Amino acid sequence: MEKAGLIILPVLALLVLIAALMNRLPPNAAVIGPALALLGMVFIAYRTSLRGPQVRLEPMPVDGFKHSVPGGYSNGMPSTWQIAVRLLATNDSPQTGYLTRFAVDIGDLEHHSRKPGAFSITFSGLESRVSSSTTLPATLPVILQPRASQDLLFRANLTFNSGPADLANDLRELCGFRVSYRYSVGKVGKEKQRAGTVTVSYDQLRKGVRSYWSGAPQYAQWVNQLDAGT
Repeated sequence: MEKAGLIILPVLALLVLIAALMNRLPPNAAVIGPALALLGMVFIAYRTSLRGPQVRLEPMPVDGFKHSVPGGYSNGMPSTWQIAVRLLATNDSPQTGYLTRFAVDIGDLEHHSRKPGAFSITFSGLESRVSSSTTLPATLPVILQPRASQDLLFRANLTFNSGPADLANDLRELCGFRVSYRYSVGKVGKEKQRAGTVTVSYDQLRKGVRSYWSGAPQYAQWVNQLDAGT
């Protein structure tokens, strides 16, 4: 009924306006004004009601990546290296919006310029930031209030399966990776499928590993091997 009303009302308003312009109604400007106002109101209602909530999930424009080494180093190698990829969920409409599904498309992972030999990459699910240092697994659907945004993230987990020589080669030759994520947004039961892409650099990984190697004389050869590509 709401959609039918939004279709009928602008037609009626347009007929009133045309009739007034053709002098089939008394030449009264007060008739044209309300008709134009009605058309404007219906247009706004169409954008906000028929189109539904305008929810977007995009890479954080500033400070979008946070690198960490949760388990430290062992035998010259990081135990794991985590890259928190921050995303900003935004609801631009005056209606409550919902983020109902999220997944990183591991099949779309693209390495620059080859697949690494010293580590593999996996991805976590969606997480919600509750403070500057604390996150929790996001419970779907994520509810987004009108004209509001929420700070979310997922993690790229680098697991190392080789030695310093291979890692030095990787960090000398590779610059990062690109991966897509897919998500569903909108009204519950009427979701829309969308996708986004992030590009992650290995610069912080390279700097962190080099700093660690530089602090121990036994790793000097790996620093030299790493620097050979700079």
